[in-house]
Amino acid sequence: MLATGRKPVEQLHAIVAESKLLVLSETSVMFHSLRSLTAISSASSSQNFKAITAVALDKVLEPPFNFCVAKRRSLHLYYITENQLGTTKEIPLVDGAILLRKCGRSILAADAQNYKLVNEKNGSVTTLFPYDRAVMKPIICAIGRSEFLLVLATVPGVALGMFVNSNGDAVRVFHFPYTIALLRTNVLEIHNLFTQELHATVPIPSPALFLQDTSFPLQLHSQKRTMKTVVVCSGGVVLGVLVKRVEGQIEEFLEAREIGKAIQLAELAVQWGETGDTKKQVFDRIYEQAGVLYFKDLSFDEAVKCFKKGDVDPCILINEFGGIVAIEGAEALVPWKEDIEQALLDAVRAKNPNVENEEQIAELWRKALLQGKDALTTYFLSARNKEYAVNSYEQIDNFLLVVYEQAEPTSLNTFLSIPNYCNVAKAEEFLWKRERYYALSLLLKSTSQTRKVLEIWMRLLSGEYEDEEFEGSEMVAEYLSKVNEESVFLEYAKRLLVIDPVLGVKVFLTTSLSLPPSKVLPILEQHGPLALCEYLESLRSSGKSDMTSDQHLLKLYLADLKSSYSKEPLFKTREQYLATKVTENPRDTQTVLRYKISSLLSTTQLDSKISTALLAETLLPLQGFFYEHATIHSEQGNIRDALSIWVRDLMDFKAAERAVVESGDRELFLVLINLYLEAMWLLNTYPDVFDLAEILALLPDRWSLAALSGYFSSRVRESAHKAQEQLLMKALVKGANFKTNARLVDWYNSVGPLVVKKGEECVVCRKAVDSHIVILPVSGDTKTDRDGSVIPPQ
Repeated sequence: MLATGRKPVEQLHAIVAESKLLVLSETSVMFHSLRSLTAISSASSSQNFKAITAVALDKVLEPPFNFCVAKRRSLHLYYITENQLGTTKEIPLVDGAILLRKCGRSILAADAQNYKLVNEKNGSVTTLFPYDRAVMKPIICAIGRSEFLLVLATVPGVALGMFVNSNGDAVRVFHFPYTIALLRTNVLEIHNLFTQELHATVPIPSPALFLQDTSFPLQLHSQKRTMKTVVVCSGGVVLGVLVKRVEGQIEEFLEAREIGKAIQLAELAVQWGETGDTKKQVFDRIYEQAGVLYFKDLSFDEAVKCFKKGDVDPCILINEFGGIVAIEGAEALVPWKEDIEQALLDAVRAKNPNVENEEQIAELWRKALLQGKDALTTYFLSARNKEYAVNSYEQIDNFLLVVYEQAEPTSLNTFLSIPNYCNVAKAEEFLWKRERYYALSLLLKSTSQTRKVLEIWMRLLSGEYEDEEFEGSEMVAEYLSKVNEESVFLEYAKRLLVIDPVLGVKVFLTTSLSLPPSKVLPILEQHGPLALCEYLESLRSSGKSDMTSDQHLLKLYLADLKSSYSKEPLFKTREQYLATKVTENPRDTQTVLRYKISSLLSTTQLDSKISTALLAETLLPLQGFFYEHATIHSEQGNIRDALSIWVRDLMDFKAAERAVVESGDRELFLVLINLYLEAMWLLNTYPDVFDLAEILALLPDRWSLAALSGYFSSRVRESAHKAQEQLLMKALVKGANFKTNARLVDWYNSVGPLVVKKGEECVVCRKAVDSHIVILPVSGDTKTDRDGSVIPPQ
């Protein structure tokens, strides 16, 4: 680390051969060891290196090494060796210097206002060019033994490089991106400063004096324009080298398809301030031109990259390439100027010169069209929500609409299902012509044209219009239930009821409108009981029903039950009725309706008189509905008839007793007792008719068995008699069986063995015997197998 204290280092020069560092720090020059960075006090103490404003080391590094320093009004030249530091010369410099560059015998200095050339040999000082300190700091670069480059600026950010030789003459001119050099051989050489390429060599007829970069009006191609020109003064001749504008050079690169060079040149031009436009304006214009060229050359990916980099206005591209989606009806949505299809066909032919088959060319052309559409679609989608394309949203979406209409239907439907900026009137006309009814409805839906949307959907449901993409009545019902305008809802809900009654009812239940049942019921009655019944049941399940709607529902149930009974009565006998349980999951229609009626009566606050009258009117004429009849008689006050059904038909003694207790009528108790006594009399009088197990299952648990002692005694005696009789018969049969077996054994012993010879016929089946059969008599010595076959004696 250099030991300069807190003083900042302003300049640092290394004298490698002498292993020294020359340091300028706060108007003082110091020397340090290059190896250890320690200060060399003996070197600087021998000279007065105070109040220094600038220092420069000779670019020509030859021993002894020379350097110069500037003070307030003088310029001092020194030499330095390994062990010695000495003064060469002192040259007066009136205005001093804030910047120095030394190359051989020439020194270029800059004071607060001017660049000056100092001749070390004769001490002369020549003022070269003024500069504005408020705009720029002076910049000097020593190029060679006799040449310097200095920079001039008139406005911030815009500068001009000037080359001067040791005499102060301009020998080179820099005109972006070229440098024009006047050689000693009287030849002008023009190089590209950035690529170092030699572009031109121009011989001068006589010795040239100087070069000058200037501008003056020039008539070119019938246009008077101010052109930048390099003037060469050569004796009595003045020559001018016309320098082409940067924009023209960029366009030449683009036309030659050298896009990279064009972009590089534009970037350098912006950095050097060689264009009046902003950097973005320059590059946007270049990327736009490059993208168009790439597109026409079938390089679609590169085209999209250029469009994105240049934020190209989509309207420009639509006007240029809109014809790529040319189909019938699209003219109003996507106007175009150029026949891009023909241009792409020509490009395909140019790219495939060896393909002569027209069908192959046509196939390649169709692929190019698809790729071109995809490329434009990709860019438009990326630009769709960008600020620079805010004025092009409508044109973008109009183009995308036409593209998607020619692609898969799902892509069009997806595009129209989200907010878009299409021109609705033009898009509607286009989709009508293309018969894309479902897509049209989605467009109208996005713009809240409810009536038009529902009209199209109803025609699609009825079959008047056809569109495979239409999702069906479920979607219609869902959309219709969200309609806020009552007149529109009722109009299309009625039409949906005709097409699909189930969904038609559903929209009345799910609608966001507050429609009272009194307004809905007359509408549903016109479409049959099925729709009406479903609506009323849904009201009940959602807790929105009232007494009027429940009464209406009861009428529907009873009408359905009567209609079903008239076709085929379910309960033809009392046993069938009792065997059928009313549950939540019955299998037959009549039982379903019985359950619904029972549930409705038990869970609602129906007017008992009205409901009873309805039940009596419908069910009393029907046979077999015992429980319903008993309930109706009870509600009507005919308790005696109800008791008779409960006890005799249903044997529901608890229901009978409950009805009597609730009535509080003593006479009804007597009626119930009489019914019970009739049952006991029958059992005691005809005990053999009734099965004991069945009677015990029917009797209430709290009945006294003593009241039926006659029946039970008779049934027990009869049961015991039958059991004893069965035991006696079994013993008699067993004895008879033993006697028969004994007689059979005696007969076998008396007869002896029986022999059936081979060939004899059976007296029963008349078939010949195949072998001798011997039947031995059963005696005490005869042995038999477990299966009863005889074992011959040994």
